[in-house]
Amino acid sequence: VSEQRPALNRKSTRRERRAAVRSERPPVRVQAAKRPAWRSPMAMLTGGALLVGVVVIVIALVSTGQIGSDPAQVKTPVSAMPDKALWDGRALGPADAKVTIEVFEDFQCPACGIFTQQTQPSLIRDFVADGKVRFIFKDMAFLDNGDPTGESHKAAIAARCAGRQDLFWPYHEYLYANQKGENEGHFSESFLLAIATKVGADPEQFAACTKDPAVLDEVIAETQEGMGKGVNSTPTLILNGEKLSGGVPAYVDLKAQINALLEGGS
Repeated sequence: VSEQRPALNRKSTRRERRAAVRSERPPVRVQAAKRPAWRSPMAMLTGGALLVGVVVIVIALVSTGQIGSDPAQVKTPVSAMPDKALWDGRALGPADAKVTIEVFEDFQCPACGIFTQQTQPSLIRDFVADGKVRFIFKDMAFLDNGDPTGESHKAAIAARCAGRQDLFWPYHEYLYANQKGENEGHFSESFLLAIATKVGADPEQFAACTKDPAVLDEVIAETQEGMGKGVNSTPTLILNGEKLSGGVPAYVDLKAQINALLEGGS
């Protein structure tokens, strides 16, 4: 059965004839705009996975010290470097000095940085330089919450490894001059190696030393020694075996206590 068409007679108007013709045409299908390939669900999932992967890799590199603070940004200490003639490992001054000062410090500790830059030079000038006092640095690596891979422990290990090349004191000064927050990744392996290079250490020997588990054991043992002596903050000074309570006193008071010991008082 053929499809019926509306009859067109001569009396039909031009408008009616055009409408009749249009009604015979098949409907035009409008296609939806094609979605770009990059907006497809699969492409978006793939991009998200790649982004997560990049973030994970960056975090891993930072945590292992392969990237971190820019070594070119190592700052030179502004305080005077202890005279090399006074160096004796991790101590300054003669072993037979009448007064011994042990200072327990964490290389991430801001107060220790202030002590190193302000009080330590005065102690060296007034007492260590003429052999009256022996000044001994002690590790108290605790600001990384005891994490053996944390920055307090890494910095302490690095300083000891610099000391293996008779460069503990320059390295000590550089660490405190380059503090930048706590547990923020600043003391990365690459940055600590950059400091070693700055002070003239052999980089290969230094890097090998930092991987030696025996050096980590030394840091942990000395930190435990401090805890056994009642050290619970840094810096803490111990004068001839007696811990000073209340933190580091004003230098005028500390000087008076040292002079009292030199004169034979308690």
